[in-house]
Amino acid sequence: MAEEAGGVRSFQSYTAAKRALGSRPGQELHHIVEQCQAKPERSGLPVERVNTTDNFVWLPVPAHRRISAHYSQHLPGTNQRVRDVLTGNDWDRQYRYGERAVSRELRKEEESP
Repeated sequence: MAEEAGGVRSFQSYTAAKRALGSRPGQELHHIVEQCQAKPERSGLPVERVNTTDNFVWLPVPAHRRISAHYSQHLPGTNQRVRDVLTGNDWDRQYRYGERAVSRELRKEEESP
């Protein structure tokens, strides 16, 4: 997304990012590293880092919803959700995990008739 936006741009909030980046029919703007990880009780990542064009990707609505559901599901035999397990991990690890989640869902989109 950074290339489309003319380079890496940072925003003070998700709302400001959406206002600047606009919308696309049938797609939603997705954070690769979840925006909840900016909360102090999570990973405490800087909001301006989480809301950058190199952390956003446009996804078809169904793929975005499946990724969100994945992050909300409880791990078998635990009371922890996927996002809970990611809490406290550094940026790079969370970004790699998020990239894999996006790639997996985009492959499903391509495979569906």
